[in-house]
Amino acid sequence: MKFLIKYGKNLNLMHRATLPVIFIIYVTLFFLVLSPMKEGKIPVFDFSLFIMILIFWISFFILRKNIFDPLLMVLKERDDFVKKREEIYEKAMALMKKNQEEYDREIQHFREKERQKFFQFSKELKEKQNQELGNFKKELEEKMKVSLKNIQKEKEEAKNLIEKNVIAYSKKLAQRILKKDVA
Repeated sequence: MKFLIKYGKNLNLMHRATLPVIFIIYVTLFFLVLSPMKEGKIPVFDFSLFIMILIFWISFFILRKNIFDPLLMVLKERDDFVKKREEIYEKAMALMKKNQEEYDREIQHFREKERQKFFQFSKELKEKQNQELGNFKKELEEKMKVSLKNIQKEKEEAKNLIEKNVIAYSKKLAQRILKKDVA
């Protein structure tokens, strides 16, 4: 029995099914042949038992050839099919993962490129803004210089005019204050 347990695991399904049958046959022979011999009786050998065993083995081999082997073949083909599908699935998952990583890399590259374009645009915009601000300051300074020159010129003219007419203006002012004619 230990032999059957120990080596039965390594045998295929068909042999696993036949081992208990063989064990039952040996037990039956023991009770029918060897047990009466121990008691001192002469065993009666019945040919019907031999015929039953022969019919059993013939039917077993017929069933094995026509049912068990095709069934095992179908199961083996199914297992092979499942294994192939699992391999295809694993390859598809690996390919999908690879494509996802490639897609993520492209997105990251695109984002980095857009970020660089944005920084470049910001830099150019600031430079342009600083340039325009500088130009505006220069124009404003030039206009202020021109305005200051004009104011200075008008101031000089007014000063000269006042210096020329200071006496006449003083008389007018005195007349207004005193309300008399001043000579």
